[in-house]
Amino acid sequence: MERNAGHEVERERPTRACDGCRKKKIKCNGPVKFPEICSNCKTFHLECSYNDPAPKRGFTVAYVRELERKVSLYEALVERLAPGRNLHEDVESVASTTAIMPPKRRRVDSDSGLSSSLASTQLDTPSTSSLPQNPSKIGHEDDELEHPSDSDDDSGLHEEQEHRYFRGVKGILKTLKSYSAGPSTPPLSTQQRPEYWSPHKHLEEDSYIDPYSNEDFGDERLYMLLVEIYFEKVNSTLPLLNKKRFVAEVRHRKLERKFASILILVCALGALYCDDPRVLNQPERFRFLSGSSFLATYKRKSPDYSLSAATLEDIQALILLQMFVQRSAHLKSSWNLNGAALVIAEDMGLHMQQTDLGDNEREARNRAFYCIYLFDRSLSAAYGRRILFKDENLNLELPKLLPEECGAEEEYSVLYFNHMVKLYNIQGQITQSLHSLKNANEKEDITKVVACMSSNLNRWLEDVPEKLRYKDECTNELVFQLMGNLRIAFFNIQIFMYKNFVPHPHTKKVSRFKMQSLMICANAARSLLSIFNIMELKRSIVQNYIDVMLNLSPFNAVVILILSACESRRCGQDDQNSDLEYIETGVNVLRRREFRDIVAGKSLDVVLHLIEACQLPVDTTSKRRRSNDMHFAWLKPMTDMNSVDSTSALDDSGTERDDQLLLTNMFNLMQSNPIDSTFDSTFNDLVTPTDNADLEWNDFLTSVFQNQ
Repeated sequence: MERNAGHEVERERPTRACDGCRKKKIKCNGPVKFPEICSNCKTFHLECSYNDPAPKRGFTVAYVRELERKVSLYEALVERLAPGRNLHEDVESVASTTAIMPPKRRRVDSDSGLSSSLASTQLDTPSTSSLPQNPSKIGHEDDELEHPSDSDDDSGLHEEQEHRYFRGVKGILKTLKSYSAGPSTPPLSTQQRPEYWSPHKHLEEDSYIDPYSNEDFGDERLYMLLVEIYFEKVNSTLPLLNKKRFVAEVRHRKLERKFASILILVCALGALYCDDPRVLNQPERFRFLSGSSFLATYKRKSPDYSLSAATLEDIQALILLQMFVQRSAHLKSSWNLNGAALVIAEDMGLHMQQTDLGDNEREARNRAFYCIYLFDRSLSAAYGRRILFKDENLNLELPKLLPEECGAEEEYSVLYFNHMVKLYNIQGQITQSLHSLKNANEKEDITKVVACMSSNLNRWLEDVPEKLRYKDECTNELVFQLMGNLRIAFFNIQIFMYKNFVPHPHTKKVSRFKMQSLMICANAARSLLSIFNIMELKRSIVQNYIDVMLNLSPFNAVVILILSACESRRCGQDDQNSDLEYIETGVNVLRRREFRDIVAGKSLDVVLHLIEACQLPVDTTSKRRRSNDMHFAWLKPMTDMNSVDSTSALDDSGTERDDQLLLTNMFNLMQSNPIDSTFDSTFNDLVTPTDNADLEWNDFLTSVFQNQ
């Protein structure tokens, strides 16, 4: 008896429910109570046994689809080698006479060579780019199919295009093909009427567009200098292009329309950071309009994407175009351009992972789409627009280093870009959590949502790698900028989230949550301006290209501090002097940036107007410029802004309209909520913030401009 008991104890501990609990489909604690019987069997006086084996699990959908994809690839290969051969008849005849043993299983990646060999049989258009399943998701490959399906019915239903299109007519055509008479049926190419299937090249959309010429790019030394500046100042923060490949293709592809469109926009972006007077726009020789002549050339000679099939180079050109537009007089148009780039990119399948491409091509596609993704989040936050691309539709790895980039500065750029994408992913969550129409009627405690998003932000900051953690003493200019940009973006998104809840000056009873929100915004603004002070004023660094949300961060910070100073003055506090010092720093930062950036110039005008209207004792006089800042005599000094001839001023009503227009434009930049937000319905009946954030800002700024 003791031997049996000892034998029971030595039994292997079960890892599943007992037979009785499994049949009744109830929770079993047998593995926990082992060697005793489970509680259910003990209660019902049943035998607690583990004799019946667990049912064999079925196969994952990914595995079945992978098998079907392989079958379709092999069928296509045989069709290519032996056109018209009916494989189904051959298989049935062999199966009736010989027992076919299944081949030994190989790695899923073993058919990658087959995929590449079939690439030439597919139409080389965006509509047929291959998007195979991720092999890592395939499971249970050693098992047998329990419910095999007829390959005739499903051979065309799981092709590579399924990842991009939600079932088209091609699957039905494949099914109908099984009813055909076999090889005796003439191919479709012999029955196509030429008047309907001819490309009609004389009517192609690009035929009326003038081709690029050597004169469009100017002197070779100049445009090669602009290319070098682009990779130093722009591509280092948004690694869209591969420098080695791009420079090698410039000479022999310069006049190809698609490549030339990229080259002309690269020159335009490089011109923003070039001191050569030849890049200035004539006759308005303003530094912030540098490169506009290249943009004008692109607008005349770029491909028409509305009717022609786009390529990856077209996507790259659209990304470069909106990057330049974000620094032009039409900066808000970049949201429309990014939307167009996103639609074309989705049509090409850039948002889906691909495994059958070379490293260079795969990375080019990944980086292009993540640039669109980052701009989507940035523009939605900057201009109060909705997010166009949802995270649940994304199945794409973050960019990786290419072999030639390891150990070079590109290694820092790619690492920085990936962490910026992760941060803007959190910013998208903030936008959808706080401003979504879907959540407008949900009585959810906003403070919990804000606390959750704040926790995500802090976790992101902790995950920043050591080589990109902010250090004032960093001597490498590029690395210092990347460090600073990450920290600036963190503080800027903090302001973006909490500024919705800052107190209104006319509110009699201010909640603790609102005061904390203002404190968090003010602290983030001070930290943000401190980094800009070191970068711009102390170290005289010309900052590399940054997205529009980061580019507006000095303006956002200064406006928050103006509000904080006004609130401190209203409450009788004495700590407004520190805010005034940082406001002065922000003014000097914007003043230094305005020579190369029209956005900074517009922001500075609004900030100076706010300071004057709020009667804050801030020194806004122009300080001596540094020797390395080129300043043109025909630029109007900031000290002359208030000395405009009174005869050119409008009447009182016109001035009031101008102030209101200025307020509207400024408020669009500082807009708290996207256009589909309904904060009033979201905040009704909530304990914390009870008033509309947009209306509070609007009322306050309106009173400021009207000096009430």
